[in-house]
Amino acid sequence: MPHPSVVRVWRAFYDLHPRRQSGMSPCPIAWSDLVSYLALTGETLELWEIDGLFALDDAWLSYEPPKAEDGAPMLKATPKNIKDVFSLFKGPSRTGEKETEEPK
Repeated sequence: MPHPSVVRVWRAFYDLHPRRQSGMSPCPIAWSDLVSYLALTGETLELWEIDGLFALDDAWLSYEPPKAEDGAPMLKATPKNIKDVFSLFKGPSRTGEKETEEPK
């Protein structure tokens, strides 16, 4: 089981990360967002935990995914993940086949 401080810091990052501001690129988690988060959740973080949260955020912001030689992001499309994506869509078949109902 992770140390409770690690859980608190990770939970705060997990909750704040998708709500960060962005312009041309993602912005760091703002102090005001952290203060609001702590007030709304009733959570408390010690100063060293806040430092850890912002260090985690800095690490995320500095990550650059691998790129191809021409500078384009490297995305791997395989038959399996393409099939997985299309399996998310439920709708009439374009081939005219009747849809089969999934067992409940």
